[in-house]
Amino acid sequence: EEPTRPALLWPRWALAGAIVLAAATGAYFAFFRASVGLLPESELVCHDEQGNSVRGGQWLNADRRDKTLVFNEGTQVRFAKDSRGRLDKLTPSEVELSLEAGAVRSSVTPGRQVVWGFRAGPYRVRVVGTELAVHFTPADEHFVVEVIHGTVQIQGPRLAREGVTLSDGQRF
Repeated sequence: EEPTRPALLWPRWALAGAIVLAAATGAYFAFFRASVGLLPESELVCHDEQGNSVRGGQWLNADRRDKTLVFNEGTQVRFAKDSRGRLDKLTPSEVELSLEAGAVRSSVTPGRQVVWGFRAGPYRVRVVGTELAVHFTPADEHFVVEVIHGTVQIQGPRLAREGVTLSDGQRF
C-alpha cells in the first residue's frame, strides 16, 4: 500500500490571498481615486469636508456651521451657517448650484473648460475662474454678489438681456 502524501495547502492560500489583495487594490482605486487626484481630467466629482460624496440634485444645509464642498480640480464652495442650497448640475463641462437662502463663497479654479453657475432666486451668476461671494435673502429678494478676484456675469430681472459683468473688487 502506498502512503498518502499530505496536501499542499499553501498554494491555495497564496492564490486566495492574491485574489483578496487584487480585489482590495481595485476597490481602493475605484473608491478613493477622486480624492487622490487619479480621475481623468474630464471627470468632475465633489465631496463635503467629511469626504462624503455629493452628487447632482443633492440638497445642502449648513444648519449650525459652514459647509464646504470640494471639487477634485481644486474649486471650493462654502455655504455659510444657516444657508440652504442644492448642487443642481454636476457634469464634466458644467456645475450649477442654487442658493435658496443665505450666503455662499466660492473659489473657482481657472483653466478648466467648466462653466460654473450659481442661481439665487431669480438671478443667475455665471463664473469665469474667480473667487466670489453670493448672498440671497428670499423674503425681500435681497441679492448681493461680490467679486474678490476674476470675472462674473449676472443675469436676472431688471437687468439688460446680456446681464451685468463684474470684475475684481466690484459688487452688485
